[in-house]
Amino acid sequence: MEDGMEINVEALQNNIGAKLQCDSPLSAKCCIFRVPQVIRRQNPKAYQPDVVAIGPFHDRGSKHFQPLENVKRWYLRNLLLRKNITLETLIQGIDIIEFEKHARDFYAEPLDHLNKSDFIEMMILDGFFIIELFRKLLFCEDIGIHDPIFNMDCMFQYICHDLVLLENQLPWFVLNTLYTLTKDLVDCSLKKLLLVIFYSEPQLGLNCKRFIDHNTIFLDIDFDDDRDHDDKILHILDLIRTSSVFQFKDDQFQQSFYGPNTQLKLHPTTTLSDVASDSDSTVNIELEDRVYNNFRQPFYGLKTQFMHPASTLSEAGVVFRMGSDDRNSIMNIEFEDGVFTIPPLAIGELTESLFRNLIAFEQCYHGCSHKITSYVVLMDNLIASQKDMNLFCEKNIITNWRSAELDAYQFFNKLYNDTSLKEFLYDGLCYQVNEHYQVVQDKRLRKMKRELRTAAQLKRDYLTWNITSTSLWKVTSLIAASVLLGVTIVQAIYAIKQYNYSPR
Repeated sequence: MEDGMEINVEALQNNIGAKLQCDSPLSAKCCIFRVPQVIRRQNPKAYQPDVVAIGPFHDRGSKHFQPLENVKRWYLRNLLLRKNITLETLIQGIDIIEFEKHARDFYAEPLDHLNKSDFIEMMILDGFFIIELFRKLLFCEDIGIHDPIFNMDCMFQYICHDLVLLENQLPWFVLNTLYTLTKDLVDCSLKKLLLVIFYSEPQLGLNCKRFIDHNTIFLDIDFDDDRDHDDKILHILDLIRTSSVFQFKDDQFQQSFYGPNTQLKLHPTTTLSDVASDSDSTVNIELEDRVYNNFRQPFYGLKTQFMHPASTLSEAGVVFRMGSDDRNSIMNIEFEDGVFTIPPLAIGELTESLFRNLIAFEQCYHGCSHKITSYVVLMDNLIASQKDMNLFCEKNIITNWRSAELDAYQFFNKLYNDTSLKEFLYDGLCYQVNEHYQVVQDKRLRKMKRELRTAAQLKRDYLTWNITSTSLWKVTSLIAASVLLGVTIVQAIYAIKQYNYSPR
């Protein structure tokens, strides 16, 4: 009874029951998300498209998106004319029902505001816009001053920025389906088309080139015929991430440094000293893993220092070199015999947005390990001051194109605020670096102690000699004075005797 009114339990039960959902609001395939507000608030502009809305998450009718909405329709018309096909023929080449259902599953929202017709129209317009844009760039077809995109030198860079935003993605199968419908026999695969064109953006191109070279030269795989890889691509941002993290495995450093038969020497300050046998200086890796993991919990929005910054390591004798292998990704950082080898990275206006969206993707997608996040955390550890950034720039490890007034060394520091790191994938690498640094410091400490002991011994010897020599001088002086006094007395006596016995 409340306020004189009785609650109808049966009506309340029916009301709640009618609203319950049998299925999860998220599809198991969803991989395109709105960036969570807790991440977005660090830099909202990094997740917002500048000139073109792709997919259903942004208002396509917005005034600043409208110019390229008109370009999308124009590009589709030109495609139909070039291929000499009708729109009806094009649409009939798609299994509309399965196409629409499958595409919706990729988005983390139900998109109930879009009916089937509007949704498919959006997929077709956006998909062919991307395909035609990259075809034009590759084959230099229909490029002229009448094209609004190529009429402005900076427009493609703006579009590149928008195409790598997490909220601005199309499912890869949508792009690939549309591309296959209009593909000529001589055309390359869609993934190669996109990666080749991304060459023109230095902040993206280096990774894309390495990825293609690694597959075609090192692995001897025909990049166009690798269908297994095509099936694993989720969207353009995922392709860019793959081109950045290829050749890097989640357990790369753990396996190489913490092998199954590895016996680790205990560090004097390690917490394992309490569990190790007094007669044994090593501990089995399985025991080490259990105890070690207890002290390396995932951190959430915290700044964790896993190793010393680059300038400190350099002063300890660690050498930093730019990675020269063109088939290595930026993730392939190595440390061996006191030498840090780090692949080059270009930091420009697009880089922050790219890294932020890659990290957001890793934070949101259940099937994604924290590779990019781990890379950013590692670089943040190494670059803690402008002195560290200057060192990396001098070694050509980092090329900084950002505005001079910005504190470039803070670039990595700000990227992963308010994110979680469920597993730091460079943990083994940091362990190696820290062990090397500790050995160097221990050697320096022992050398310093030896020098101090030598200096102290010399001081003691000098003082002993000084005291001894002073005492000897005093004794000698006393003896000499005594002898002189004796001689003087003898001379006096002799003189007196001579005077007494001398003839008068």
